[in-house]
Amino acid sequence: MGRKAKIGLTRDYFDEKGKLWIPGPGLKLLDDMPDVEYQMIPEFRREITPDQIEGFDMVVTFRPLWTKQSIAGNDQLISIHRGGVGYERLDVPALTDEGIML
Repeated sequence: MGRKAKIGLTRDYFDEKGKLWIPGPGLKLLDDMPDVEYQMIPEFRREITPDQIEGFDMVVTFRPLWTKQSIAGNDQLISIHRGGVGYERLDVPALTDEGIML
């Protein structure tokens, strides 16, 4: 077995106590996946920065902006999973050019 997939969840998915605020099974689904580990990205920033996503294979995101600068120097991130409607918070051409799935 290889290494576990690492998933980061942006801070805006959690309340002030660090509890996931969206309804449903939530993190239980990830807890049941033996080859996955996840963690909350501890600080909310209006725009994602490279240091926030270092070490993650995937990021689940809601409000932060994703720009070309967000992924500068990152060769590990393979996908971004955005909650909400639309792609206006994502620089789709820049992310696509880097081979990141949306």
